[in-house]
Amino acid sequence: GGVWNMVFTGVQGAPSSHCGPGSNGAPPVTAVATTPSIAEKPYITIDESGKFYLLLPPVKTSSHGADFDIQGTTKVGFESVYVASPNDTAELINIKLAAGLHIVFSPGIYHISQTLTVSTAGQV
Repeated sequence: GGVWNMVFTGVQGAPSSHCGPGSNGAPPVTAVATTPSIAEKPYITIDESGKFYLLLPPVKTSSHGADFDIQGTTKVGFESVYVASPNDTAELINIKLAAGLHIVFSPGIYHISQTLTVSTAGQV
């Protein structure tokens, strides 16, 4: 449920669009058939030999419904990834970014004193 207008974009089985309260008292709904552009989150995997990879799904356009096809996903070995910890300084993380490494933030509270600068195309 929701209190205000609910928006469904690219969702299979979404309720029909309607303005004002529905017949059952449901809030207004906006349903859009496809998602114009979406970038799924990167995620970490491990292979049979115990090697870690960062997978970077491509940006998709006109998406509809769930897609478990990983075609076009970039697979990055962890030798090209820096795993940041909450004790890392912004300066250290920026050095790793400037070296072209991808950054994965381990859980925690980060006290960042300056802007992190991502300057390499496709870097996360």
